Amino acid sequence: MRVNDISSIGKLVLQEKQAVIIGLSIRNNYFRGNTIEQITDWAKDQFRILIFMLPDEPAIDTLSALGYSPEKARQKAMLACNNLENKCLRIIEKFNIDDKVQIVRWAKLKHNGTYQHSYFKLSQLYDEDELFRLDIRRATRQLIERHKTKLPIDQAIDMGSQFLIKELSFIIAASEILNLNCASAYLYHRQFDVHSNLLAGRYKIQVPVDSGYIIGEVNPALV
Repeated sequence: MRVNDISSIGKLVLQEKQAVIIGLSIRNNYFRGNTIEQITDWAKDQFRILIFMLPDEPAIDTLSALGYSPEKARQKAMLACNNLENKCLRIIEKFNIDDKVQIVRWAKLKHNGTYQHSYFKLSQLYDEDELFRLDIRRATRQLIERHKTKLPIDQAIDMGSQFLIKELSFIIAASEILNLNCASAYLYHRQFDVHSNLLAGRYKIQVPVDSGYIIGEVNPALV
């Protein structure tokens, strides 16, 4: 694993072998092949808790923004995340680490009060903080333009923005949501500017102090 950037809490999480949130995505070529296995092989020795985050419900918002009907978007998102979960389960079994791994899908969060509060606060921030709203919409536009949509771009961004709000609502509050009793760091292969800006206090909100990030990628030769 090559670590390209790391927050102060991310560094602490890594040093003290705390909890890592492994962010997975559908429609992302990075996670094809044996990438998830390579990430897990590294993470299992670096952290005592591994959390695979499979954003099935947020992905429905993205697919809807790309022009799929609500029914088709749900079907495709759930199928893709089922496939990702099955891949994770095979890897967990291979490394015999089921005692230190959690798999998070959004059905687990629907009735979690901490998640719902976090989602409410970020939704409110989106409505009230122009900088946060612009950053969310800019990131959403980039994703939509990368994958193409038949919808008017502003309509697509309105729909797709929910993806990041829902993901971030979990990521920044994961330690409390899952009762981890330690800090957590979000691991992803690309810079996630809205997340780092949240943690840096650039928006009008106070976020949990036990959330960090690690930007890292496996050796491309092994993918």
